[in-house]
Amino acid sequence: MPPTAMENVRVWGTRPSWFRTWAFPLFLIVVCPPTTVALWMIVVYHGGSVIDFVTHASWQEVAARFPLPSGTAAKISPGSTWCI
Repeated sequence: MPPTAMENVRVWGTRPSWFRTWAFPLFLIVVCPPTTVALWMIVVYHGGSVIDFVTHASWQEVAARFPLPSGTAAKISPGSTWCI
C-alpha cells in the first residue's frame, strides 16, 4: 500500500532534539540581551561606528554605561506587572 501524502510530511518538532529544545533557545536567551545593549552603545555613544567602539571603548566605559535594571523599566516592560 503506497504512503499517503500526510505520511510524507515532516512536521517541525516531531523528533526529540536537544538542540531545538535546549541549546538554541538557551543560546538566544544568553546572547541576545548583551548584543542588543552593545549595539545600542555603538549607535548612541560611537555614532554607529563598530570600529570606533572596538578601538576606543574600554571595559570601564562599557560597564559605566551599561543600563541597570530599575523599577521604571519594570513598569514599562509589557507583561511584567507581576514583579512590581
